[in-house]
Amino acid sequence: MTALHWAAMKNDPTSRRRSLYASANVKATTRIGGYTPLILAAQQGYAAVMEPLIKAGADVNAKTANGTTPLMFAAASGNSDAVRVLLDRGATDRRRRVDARPERARCSRRHPVARPSSNCSPLAAPI
Repeated sequence: MTALHWAAMKNDPTSRRRSLYASANVKATTRIGGYTPLILAAQQGYAAVMEPLIKAGADVNAKTANGTTPLMFAAASGNSDAVRVLLDRGATDRRRRVDARPERARCSRRHPVARPSSNCSPLAAPI
């Protein structure tokens, strides 16, 4: 975690300004979880901290190791200003849709089977 991470997480404007003035890397990630300073600010809902980070080049669509974005964290924080800042700067929530019910395997006679390699029973009625 860098000084900029800490400043973003603690809403410390002085440390944030100093870090950005010293050309701190706004895209740096933590070793565990892959959190950027913007993600930490969004997690707390600090819209005022997020603005300068985005202006300095922070990625509004960055993802943590498990795929969580700043927009998701800002929405979970309950701060509508933080969400608005991200949306105004082009943040999107483009997750791949996963169907909750995968298609069941069927044998050559169109009967549902537990495993694709299992034999089909000739006595089973087709669906």
